[in-house]
Amino acid sequence: MKNSTLKLYPAILLLFLSPFLPAQDFNCSYIITYKSENTLSIKVTVVANELELNELLLPNEWDGEEELYEHIQNIKPISPSLKIVNTDSPYKKKLMGTNKSGVVFQYDLVSDLAKKPIIKSMFNRPYISEKYIYLLGTNFLVFPHFPNTSSGDFTFEFRNFPENWLFVNSYGVSSKTNYTGTISKVVKSVFAAGSSQYLQYNKEVNVVLLGSLKLDIKEISQFLKSVKTLMNTIIPIKNEGFVFFYPMDDYQISGSKGMNSFRMYISKESTDLNMDKKELLAHELFHFLNPGELGTIKDETLYWFTEGFTDFYANWILFRIEEIDFKELVMNANKIFHRYYNSPFLNMTSEEMIVKRRKFPKAQKIPYQQGFITALNWNTKIHKTTGGNANLDDFMRMLYDLRKRVKDEFHEKDIVEAFQKVTGLDISSDIDKIKKGLTLEPVKGAFGENASLKKVSKASFDPGFNLEKTFETRIITGVNPDGPAYEAGLRNGQKFKGGGMLKEADKLADINIEIDGKEKNIKYYPASKEKKTIWQFQVVHNKRQKDSPLGAIKK
Repeated sequence: MKNSTLKLYPAILLLFLSPFLPAQDFNCSYIITYKSENTLSIKVTVVANELELNELLLPNEWDGEEELYEHIQNIKPISPSLKIVNTDSPYKKKLMGTNKSGVVFQYDLVSDLAKKPIIKSMFNRPYISEKYIYLLGTNFLVFPHFPNTSSGDFTFEFRNFPENWLFVNSYGVSSKTNYTGTISKVVKSVFAAGSSQYLQYNKEVNVVLLGSLKLDIKEISQFLKSVKTLMNTIIPIKNEGFVFFYPMDDYQISGSKGMNSFRMYISKESTDLNMDKKELLAHELFHFLNPGELGTIKDETLYWFTEGFTDFYANWILFRIEEIDFKELVMNANKIFHRYYNSPFLNMTSEEMIVKRRKFPKAQKIPYQQGFITALNWNTKIHKTTGGNANLDDFMRMLYDLRKRVKDEFHEKDIVEAFQKVTGLDISSDIDKIKKGLTLEPVKGAFGENASLKKVSKASFDPGFNLEKTFETRIITGVNPDGPAYEAGLRNGQKFKGGGMLKEADKLADINIEIDGKEKNIKYYPASKEKKTIWQFQVVHNKRQKDSPLGAIKK
């Protein structure tokens, strides 16, 4: 495919000055050219209106991945008289010799770095190969330092890629797409491309498979359609979005929401859409509603609402579309209670959570668990107060109706007001308990008469070795001599050949290792020796009770 040179700079200027188009603060064009298996060449043309162009921002840090600016190399000016000068900050460059007509510059985006090559799929770094590319706005875009509130016209064009490649990003399915909005949203965008063998697009629900994943895209599409159909009965979703499936080398699954998109990271060996994946998908799709349709939430102390309520709805949705039965619904709730009461961060305040959740995974999960328990309890309270005529859906609809009338940020007062309008009750004290880090307890009757609430003694999950490091290095690491893994026969230095565990104390871990050239299978319960008394629901009858708080399927 031939390279072609297009003089975009004057064209964009004329477009910007056109009286027939709404005036934006700036225009920003990115021409992304495939240079080699590991490198893309990116030309940027910026035309600003009244905004000053005196500084460039490079990718820096995103979701635990640091020094992303190292992937930006050979940055140089194209505009006459323009100079790009280093500063004390490696992710900031000073612009000198700018003028009112704008700037043009270019740089290389490199996937593998000399000191930290991508030896496995790392989803927060740019990935470039001969099979497909996968980029996030947070890891490959360089742009002038504009105010976060400023709005611009963005153009993204991909050139010199194989002719049979398909291009999918947060804005559409094309090698050239446009978007008008703020930079803060653009940096949360997803850009992917690959041959039809490695990347597929389903028009009905926008499913994208990257790499050599062998999942059934029709099964995924049908599941996503069922979830979205139910979600639309709660609050209409304007933004459908794209769902990207990204292959990982380990057995962990995770997800992340971006601009008009959701990314799901799963093992490249995955062949089916199991329940763990379905729960994660339901969770992330619900984010299009919460906080999506509810508006911007910058108050991190409300993390319990955005994540915990979403966790609750993920499970409730699976139950309502009959992906799980009543027993499985209760069992999933019990798992969350179990992790919550056994967490070393159980009683941290909301302010402590803001700091600690960035460093400790278990601290990050506390607001999920707090929100889940709160949603379960509030649903029960709404059901009881209204005589079974309303549930949590009605609270979410009221919240949505209140938010439609305002344009400010989402606040705690919105939650309090919506609940009061549905029930006449003030739930400020429930929110205060979360903020103070007080221990929460599920209420009786949350699952109706078919599940009773009791205190039981249970062991916590303890793998007995460092799971993350072992999966990364493929070498058994961090074995605790007093833990269950050691007793079963695992030792530091043994080669990890496969297997894994469900992170549940009462589910067998199944680990394959290599000793002296021979493979050995080790099974054990990843449970702590000490047990703790916690709240759990026990199923009396495994069937739906229609008049219970979680029984009715409201359309």
